[in-house]
Amino acid sequence: EHAPPKDPPVVALVFYRALNQSGDTAPVDGMIKALMAKGLAPLPIFVASLKDGFSAEITSALLKDFDVKVILNMTSFAVSDPATARAEAVSPGPFGAINAPVIQVMLASNTMENWQDGTAGLNPRDLAMHVVLPELDGRIISRAVGFKAPPRRDELTQAMVTGYQCHEERCAFVAQLARNWASLGATPRADKRLGVIMANYPNKDSRLANGVGLDTPESTAHVLNHLAAEGYDVTGAPADGRGLIDRMLTAPTNSGLVPSC
Repeated sequence: EHAPPKDPPVVALVFYRALNQSGDTAPVDGMIKALMAKGLAPLPIFVASLKDGFSAEITSALLKDFDVKVILNMTSFAVSDPATARAEAVSPGPFGAINAPVIQVMLASNTMENWQDGTAGLNPRDLAMHVVLPELDGRIISRAVGFKAPPRRDELTQAMVTGYQCHEERCAFVAQLARNWASLGATPRADKRLGVIMANYPNKDSRLANGVGLDTPESTAHVLNHLAAEGYDVTGAPADGRGLIDRMLTAPTNSGLVPSC
């Protein structure tokens, strides 16, 4: 395992300004503590929105100035336009200022008790806001680290207010994930071990690397060639799709395997 650099890698934690304005920062504070416990240097950044021009400009500048290695994003939705598949509609937003992985960190709208008692995980609204749409920007989905706390009466205003409560164990998980990505970023390309997973369904040798309407074996061979050109160790990689399939057939396959009842 390659340890992170001697200087603590800087990890940006991007969250909504409204949380800071309302003092509802328990999950943010929990993530900061968890990152520090893993030997990382957290850089909290609050924004009105990633699509807000001023917020985006400030965020981009901070990411570059502090040489951020990993980005943890607590904001919702996507910067890219989900209504079109055009390449020009895909945008990294302010995160495109640096070459760093962006990990999506969720704040759930249900209580921790409801989440623990349920079997579906996040509710449909949270899945759309924090998983489905952020994936359009290529973000890495992690965990929900905050849940809605039960309402309480505010003594000053005599109003019922609600906020987030922190899930410390899941904060620690995300912090370790950030550390792993920082470590991977500091690892020379030739030392990185990559895996390519391809479909094999139905379980027939004729369906190895199956993709309807796609030449998956040839595409995979192209990927391997590009990896070699970028300095990754893919010694002995097949030159084309036919060679890839021939190589796979020399090893055990799923053909003839019947699941046990």
